[in-house]
Amino acid sequence: METPRGRGRGRGRARGARGGGRGRGRGSGSTVNGPVVERTGLVVEHPIMDTTGLAIEEPTIPRTGLLIIEEPTRANGRSDTEDGSTTVIDSDFDSDAGSYENLMRRMSLRDDAAARAYFGNAPLRPAAGPPLVVKESIGGALVQDPTRDPRLSAILPGSMSFAISVHPLHIPNARAMWSTASSTSIIDWRFVRLAGLLPQMVPLRHGIDRVTLTGIMGASPMKVFGRVDVLFDALGYEFELPCWVTDIGFPVEMVLGNDWVEKFDLVYMVGGGEIRINEADARKTRAVEDKYRTR
Repeated sequence: METPRGRGRGRGRARGARGGGRGRGRGSGSTVNGPVVERTGLVVEHPIMDTTGLAIEEPTIPRTGLLIIEEPTRANGRSDTEDGSTTVIDSDFDSDAGSYENLMRRMSLRDDAAARAYFGNAPLRPAAGPPLVVKESIGGALVQDPTRDPRLSAILPGSMSFAISVHPLHIPNARAMWSTASSTSIIDWRFVRLAGLLPQMVPLRHGIDRVTLTGIMGASPMKVFGRVDVLFDALGYEFELPCWVTDIGFPVEMVLGNDWVEKFDLVYMVGGGEIRINEADARKTRAVEDKYRTR
């Protein structure tokens, strides 16, 4: 016998096998040389030749993220690190031409010019307005069975995940997760690049904006890169929602928080391993096919 579906106001958390709710509320080193590539955050190193023409193997950096460049200590183009290894200094650096800060400024200007050319005629939205001071909580951590096939976990990390289609490119196989423990919504910064949203993203201003996204259960604050308005189709409706751009770290492109439920006044059902929206203050649209596409 099917359990009756409930309907009520509050957080909208499902109870029992099937339940309903109406969510409503208020939300509020090494350094670079010519062959070293750091624009993607992955360091690609090539052998460096010494004066005899023999290749010197540089130590591998077993990490991702932005490469931290140490201040050069010698004028001969090399500097010693604490572990005794040798680091090659950017070939543009002249110890008599200026300070380390000037070197960093020249490198940033050079890289910025190349990156702006990549966007073509698409204007980049500037960061403006008063300083941001924001503190939100993010849930959605996954407890994984180590014996489970990771390919299956990548598609269905939890019963609260579902297929989405993000405008304007509608990249297939994108997914979102609804987290009742999240007070705000986030989108993965790698997906922002792939989905064509970088020009619309407004970056945080260093030293001006303070945005703290703290995970539940004492997790460290997440790195926040900016904010972007995301137009997407999901569960038969079209939504437009501002999201913080961050590194999600598990296989969904968006984590939707209670701000999503509250903004669109969702009436939903959770049960049978899925979430369904019965009513929403949003435009009805096509259902996104919840199938993994390979072509």
